[in-house]
Amino acid sequence: MIFIDSNQIEDEEKALSKVDWIEPNISQIPYNSLGGRNFEILVYRLFENNIPDVYKDKALKIYLMEGVGDQGRDISFVLNGHVDGVVQCKNWKEKFSKPLLIKEIIKTSLFMKMGGELQYFNKYWIVVPEGCTSDAKTLIRNFSSLIKQEKIEDLFNQVIGEYETFKDLSYESEENDLLTLLERIQISEITRIQLDTLLENSPNVKKMHFKLNSIIDCDTNQKMIESTLENFGLRMFTDVDLNILKENIEKVPENYRTRLLGFDIFGLPQEMFGTSSDDERDFLQSAMNLWTKLNIMVMNKVVDEINDLIYSRITIPLVHTNQVHPHSVFFCAPYITKCTIFVINENSMPISVYGPINRNDVEKECKERIIATASSALKNDFSSFYGDASLIQKKKLIMTFSLVGLKTIEEVSAQLEKDLKLLKPICDEIIDSLLEKYKYPKTVVIHDLSIWKDSKYMDNAAKTLKNFK
Repeated sequence: MIFIDSNQIEDEEKALSKVDWIEPNISQIPYNSLGGRNFEILVYRLFENNIPDVYKDKALKIYLMEGVGDQGRDISFVLNGHVDGVVQCKNWKEKFSKPLLIKEIIKTSLFMKMGGELQYFNKYWIVVPEGCTSDAKTLIRNFSSLIKQEKIEDLFNQVIGEYETFKDLSYESEENDLLTLLERIQISEITRIQLDTLLENSPNVKKMHFKLNSIIDCDTNQKMIESTLENFGLRMFTDVDLNILKENIEKVPENYRTRLLGFDIFGLPQEMFGTSSDDERDFLQSAMNLWTKLNIMVMNKVVDEINDLIYSRITIPLVHTNQVHPHSVFFCAPYITKCTIFVINENSMPISVYGPINRNDVEKECKERIIATASSALKNDFSSFYGDASLIQKKKLIMTFSLVGLKTIEEVSAQLEKDLKLLKPICDEIIDSLLEKYKYPKTVVIHDLSIWKDSKYMDNAAKTLKNFK
């Protein structure tokens, strides 16, 4: 067996292609669109972040196997130097049958015995997004007793016929060890229901593997903000601005305190600045670029939080219980996004860039956009959808699904008005919570390495680092 190290896993992750997940608040997570290795890495990260209860408080090590020749296991749980449990990933679009499940367990067992690990092998997880067939589920629930009723020898012979490695084995030679294992091993099934829960607890894993897409365009708001931030940064440093900066510096009495339009520099003589030199211009532009990148990072973080909050506060409690129609949920993301991100970024500007954000106006705008998009879709007109041909096709399917039960634009409008009585108060609560969370002005301080000599500062830094995952 070959375990791969963390560096190799990170290299593989960098090469991953994200899968489009359209309208995450009403559609299933598209696990089946992930490539086989992509899915294995996702499951590995989910287990890494969510250790199974049977291993809590134990000296467990989790390993991802090589993608080729995994010997019946994609992930191994190692206790005291031996493999105690394995995970097998089957990212199939159909359900996993009972004969296939038994054959997979037999295959893994034979490889474990060949590696001298059979006596330590106790637990087996099969990860199948679409789940197992009903008879396989019944077997899993009472495996140790029901497995005795199965035709193990026939399935064993199929396995050894499929693998050159097992050509010299016979059922008679392996029967005792195999039956002993099958009577003690613990089998667990993981479907998309459990995967969804694990993924909600691992937002970084979700972001690494899936690219969230909306049918109702929220990207326009983000692109507008991003463009404003970048253009605003470029406007700040014209020749006139630098001359004003020079004049302001000359009036400051502290010779070693320099304040540069939001960038405060302490410990260097002021004579280094205000000269309009190329070096200074490059420095100031780099500083402004840092400010722009910080604001864009905040924006992306808030967008992720908005999607997570819609899913946890609206999709699960309201859509999954049929209290609101899936199509009405299209209102939430664009409404919250505009009311939140625009205001948060306004707080970073010395002047008003977007103007006041009136929630009633935003509500009206979002409703009109949703009605217009639905009206076109009901006429089989998808020309307003953006993206390549594959993405547009996926959006068509999701839009068609979202409109189930709604045959006219009047029905869409009436359903939306009805659902907004539940949805808008929750959206407003989400907006208020995010505005409260990001209400403070941002300040970035860059120190030189002498700060390492400051024990008080280092103690505070250590306390901060403990809060990071």
